[in-house]
Amino acid sequence: MIFVAAGLAIAPGVEAVGGSTTNNVMYAAFKSGVSLGGVSAADEDVLAWDGAVYSLVFDGSDVGLGALEIDALDVILPDQVLMSFTTSGSVPGLGTVDDSDIVLFSGTLGTDTAGTFSMYFDGSDVGLTRNGEDIDGLSLLDTGELLVSTSGSFKASGSTGKDEDVSRFSGSFGSTTSGSFSMHLDGSDLQLTDRREDIDGLSDDGNGLYLSPVGALSAGGASGADEDVFRFSGSFGSNTSGTLSLHWDGSAEGTKVDMGALDIDVIEVPGDPTAVVTMGDSYISGEAGRWLGNWNDPFGDRGGTDRAAYTVLGIWLHDSSLVYGETAANGCHRSDVSEVMSSGIAVDSLINLACSGARTHNIPRSSNGGTGQGGEPSQADQLAGVAASHDVEMIVLSIGGNDLGFADIIISCTIEYNTSPSWWPNTCNSEQQAAVNSRMGSAMAGVATAIDEIRAVMAASGQSDGYRLVLQSYPSPIPRSSEFRYSESGWDRTLVGGCPFWDVDADWARDSLVPQISSELAAVAASKNVEFLDLSDQLEDREVCSVHTGHGTGSDAEWARFLVTGLTQGDAQESMHPNAYGQRATGTCLGLLYTAAEGDYTCTNVTGASADTMLLSPG
Repeated sequence: MIFVAAGLAIAPGVEAVGGSTTNNVMYAAFKSGVSLGGVSAADEDVLAWDGAVYSLVFDGSDVGLGALEIDALDVILPDQVLMSFTTSGSVPGLGTVDDSDIVLFSGTLGTDTAGTFSMYFDGSDVGLTRNGEDIDGLSLLDTGELLVSTSGSFKASGSTGKDEDVSRFSGSFGSTTSGSFSMHLDGSDLQLTDRREDIDGLSDDGNGLYLSPVGALSAGGASGADEDVFRFSGSFGSNTSGTLSLHWDGSAEGTKVDMGALDIDVIEVPGDPTAVVTMGDSYISGEAGRWLGNWNDPFGDRGGTDRAAYTVLGIWLHDSSLVYGETAANGCHRSDVSEVMSSGIAVDSLINLACSGARTHNIPRSSNGGTGQGGEPSQADQLAGVAASHDVEMIVLSIGGNDLGFADIIISCTIEYNTSPSWWPNTCNSEQQAAVNSRMGSAMAGVATAIDEIRAVMAASGQSDGYRLVLQSYPSPIPRSSEFRYSESGWDRTLVGGCPFWDVDADWARDSLVPQISSELAAVAASKNVEFLDLSDQLEDREVCSVHTGHGTGSDAEWARFLVTGLTQGDAQESMHPNAYGQRATGTCLGLLYTAAEGDYTCTNVTGASADTMLLSPG
């Protein structure tokens, strides 16, 4: 028995390619004991083959299956496997299990397999009680429905089928199973009429149905043997139509192992690798991720805060590509601690398409007027490439801030602070509020268009649903005036703290501007029926110059980058962005969101806790 699987801890990113295997790990269970590549396995075991060597990944004797032979199997999680057996027998913790039943194994895989079994599908509950109704192929669909094939003809729950058919079961599972069957693939419609063309292995990866026969097959435009795997393309149901094509040629692999002698009667072909994608501007690209807090001394490793500092022969050097990789050169500044990279989400790929400085026109496809940055295509065009090769589970978007003139606001406010005295301050808030108001309509329209473009790209890739789309807001990098640790008068806010703002401007930014932008983004999210993540209070008490924080890397470190000119340490574009701590905190928020039910949430930090501990609240 052979199946191809993805997602096991020992073999991420598995893929089967028609005619041969490329970067594959194959998993095999056999009708009798074998020894391959110096590794022995009984008929209750599962071997992995990476194209060169074998390893044992499931030792059935470790969990009491020594008297049974696996007949059908589906790996549904890295530590959960559905399986059925060729005959009835005793399964630890369950007692006697019939060959029409399916059990769920939960535990750890490997040479020291350990875990427990539970009943997943009781065949007798739904009428699978006669000889020939042994389940010899199964695949759990993303919808929660179950595909099964049987070793002979069956009649159950108002449906009938033959050994060349695949049935679809919908209902409830467990020790008390209930539901009904319907025809999913009618083998006779494909001229699978010879008894050797009985389907005894099947897998559905969400993009296609894969089958393996008991013996030689010549039907549906394809031919092959029992060691081969075929892919069906077409329409399903009682009037099945379509073609079969050779997906995996077991006889060709015989040059590496004698597959010709081994009937494949368990297969699992993986879908595309899974991914979570972030898109947008600097607040999600990872800008300022180079810094672990702030430090005034521009030399050396800047008090341990500069993650890009290193020494050669005792001389301190700095290379921002150690944090931003290739994007240090083009200014996108995708850091190694960006939101998605810090999320800890267990998918095959964490993909960051965001670019510092992005505006809404950098999101759409070029065919719809979108423009790229830094020599890269537009972000939607890049997403198209990702969606073509990945099963995208979540897309998170941060955009709109640059359309509103974030950089202009910072420059204007700092100029006003540094060019006027405290007894006659020139403030920026009135002028900048008017500017923001004048830009808001077009900025939010651009955000809405960006969401439409993302959806269009996903639909074009065949993923019109099944993924989550999240729009997130922006945090405030500076505190309210009452929480500044430096006096408004004097030069400490400029020369020491890196927070040159008048009190009234700080209050405006913290309590008016940031909430306004968050509210407008939330309205767009609601109108477009996407999820919303409110980060406006994420940096509360962790801001630059807050009385609750200090310079350095200690437990009171600031979670945002202070204002710099770029002449002495780092780049000016890093100013006023969440730093490595802030990025990790946002990543924690994203990880919590990924595991939460779909909806709108607010994410805040926990007083005294690290960036690994954040609070996600509904609403």
